[in-house]
Amino acid sequence: MKQNFISFYIFMIIAFGNVFSQVTTEQIYYGASSLSMSASDIALPKNSWSLFVNAAGIARQKGLSLVASSQSHFNQDYLSHSLLGFQFKTSKYGAYGISVENFSVDYSGSSLSAETAIGFHQGIMLRSDRSSSFSIGYGIKYYNIDYTIFRLFTCYGPGQDLSNLKKGMVGIYLSQFLHNEDSIIVKGSLERYRDFIYVSDVAKIIEKSLENEKFYNNIFNLGSGKKTTINELLEVMKHEGNFIHNIEVEDGIIGDMIGCVSDNTKLKLALDNNFKFTKLDAGIKKMINFYNNC
Repeated sequence: MKQNFISFYIFMIIAFGNVFSQVTTEQIYYGASSLSMSASDIALPKNSWSLFVNAAGIARQKGLSLVASSQSHFNQDYLSHSLLGFQFKTSKYGAYGISVENFSVDYSGSSLSAETAIGFHQGIMLRSDRSSSFSIGYGIKYYNIDYTIFRLFTCYGPGQDLSNLKKGMVGIYLSQFLHNEDSIIVKGSLERYRDFIYVSDVAKIIEKSLENEKFYNNIFNLGSGKKTTINELLEVMKHEGNFIHNIEVEDGIIGDMIGCVSDNTKLKLALDNNFKFTKLDAGIKKMINFYNNC
């Protein structure tokens, strides 16, 4: 009983892992036939190409075969996908295949992300006669994915949508200042706080991460590391924009957090502690100038 339970548990892990896995190499456009038929041939036995889309199809394999392909998805040079497949058939246990795939996103000579998948596949013919055939197949793949994950804190700067008064704290308040409202409406305590980071700083750090191995396969808090209350933010806006609006505080929004500040120690170490974050007053000034000149 215990052994059956363990076997069922392992099966469920594998099954649901396959269901919820999202990887780029799991795509259905392989070879000229798939591209010409918009992948509608996925259920058809395609011999060698079945290795990549429907392992049951390789049960028809006879002898040895080797397939290879290289393409740019959607005709975009920076979306490079290449693959190699080897198949053979045994007299007793059906047909087997081994596949290797690589997908990468490249920009200006740098790899933004890369993914390699190595697979083992088997196709078994259960029945075959003059009028019908029935085969099954399965595939097991190992994925190696390069990544860098940034947890982005409250980003602001030129280009922010000031018409959206439901998202973007800096944009919400600055929009009211610039549109000459009699007073600025603040929903919630003025002592709430955030970690504001200027959009150019975000762009520069992401750019640096592309060629810095300290960022590879790692997770970082992308914030300035400085606590700023809503009251302090509004005072900076008033000063930099010469605004004289009154501040009206209303009831807060249910679920709105009191505050959050990033611990960016790990980020600064990866940047060798020589990155200078844009100060809030300088960033707000640039943002106000941007919209005043639009």
